Amino acid sequence: MKLCTGIFFFFFVTFGTTAAELTVDGVEFAYRLPSEPPQAIMVLFGGRNWKGADTLKRFRFDDLADRHRLILLSPSFRDRNYWEPEKWSGPALQRAAAELERHYRMPSRPLFFYGYSAGGQCARMLTGSGIA
Repeated sequence: MKLCTGIFFFFFVTFGTTAAELTVDGVEFAYRLPSEPPQAIMVLFGGRNWKGADTLKRFRFDDLADRHRLILLSPSFRDRNYWEPEKWSGPALQRAAAELERHYRMPSRPLFFYGYSAGGQCARMLTGSGIA
């Protein structure tokens, strides 16, 4: 049986609104657009097994995102393999960021990271892996 992976995106969101969602390789991502056209992406990692939408609600980086024109992107890594960024979480994150850049006609730039608790460890591992 051949396994098919895909990307499903829902781009029915306007600038500066609540979170929208997209799915990449079975991983749910929540994202929020800034009030002006975006220039970069900041990835927010919550604690272990937090949903992306919950992370966006809890940390409320909306003012920061609007001021610096950042898309806030938060993955729902709910599998132990997210601790292996070269194998799984890194490529899924790269594909999600690339699709947002393409859709919103943004230049490709380095990602910014913020992580809380286990999310801090995930951010550090992704930064050190060369993936992002």
